Amino acid sequence: MIRISPDFSPQQQIQLSLALRQALPEPVAAILKPDSRYRQWQQTEALRLLLAAQTQGCSLSLLTYLYYLYAQGRYAALQPWLQRAVSQALEEGNLYRLAQVYMLQGSAYACLNHCDLMLPCYTRALNLLQDSCFADQSFILLYNLGATYLNLADYAAAERYLTQAASQLGTLQAGQLNYQDRFLLYHKLALCYLRRGSPDQARPYFRQMREQFDLSQNPADWLRPLTAADLLPVWAPPKRLTEPNRLNCLSVEALMYEACLWESLAEGLKLPAFLNLMTVLLQRLHTDRHPGFKLFYQPLMLKALRLQRRYKDALDLLASAQRYQ
Repeated sequence: MIRISPDFSPQQQIQLSLALRQALPEPVAAILKPDSRYRQWQQTEALRLLLAAQTQGCSLSLLTYLYYLYAQGRYAALQPWLQRAVSQALEEGNLYRLAQVYMLQGSAYACLNHCDLMLPCYTRALNLLQDSCFADQSFILLYNLGATYLNLADYAAAERYLTQAASQLGTLQAGQLNYQDRFLLYHKLALCYLRRGSPDQARPYFRQMREQFDLSQNPADWLRPLTAADLLPVWAPPKRLTEPNRLNCLSVEALMYEACLWESLAEGLKLPAFLNLMTVLLQRLHTDRHPGFKLFYQPLMLKALRLQRRYKDALDLLASAQRYQ
């Protein structure tokens, strides 16, 4: 396997890259257009990562390129690389890298709600991790399983996996999880109980979500995390709550929390104010998070659009989601 030397001149790197173009598998070859210039290649992260994956061939370089494709929502482009990454990790005897590949493959299927394909991948990863020194990594697997079943309205399965993930919180050391990981777990538990019709069980998780925010960052009253009381009466919420200036100042987590609050109200999804919030949230998820977040919220947005008879907007949203496959 050829490996790039840091001593290669730009001209040598160009020659090597052109030679590799003839050997690249589809659909990877399509990425390298015949008229691509070296300077453009240097400015394009995808091509740099692709070149590293092709020339270095170690499990880490392959996995790095896979993570890039995943973050771009290019799930179909992952497929030619996954088995190669599995084989390389096995050849290296790298248990952790092998589990990471299966986790990534399962996550790609989870983003598309393909439980039948997701479950075997996650099961392999869980089996690899559970009796190893990397057992703490199973938290994210359990969370992803719960979130996927939640989106499929299988609330019993969602609750089972999410509560298993919550039971691991006490065993994780400081630094292994950040506030966003904890927030997302509490967020999915709250939604699970809300959507299955158990609002009393959801209420403690709203409080735990709020506890993850650093209130010192938003001292102004109009930027503080809301409570259900702020949205009442539901037919006439204060206008300041959905003003663009306020919504654009909130973090992604704060927007997700407030969307959960609106969903907890009986008529919340029928109000234009809810669509204002969701529009900002989806825009922020598109720019600040990987596509799986946006795909998770698509059914909720579609439901609200149908309730408010915004059918053209619903069709546009469906069309925009088709680019992820």
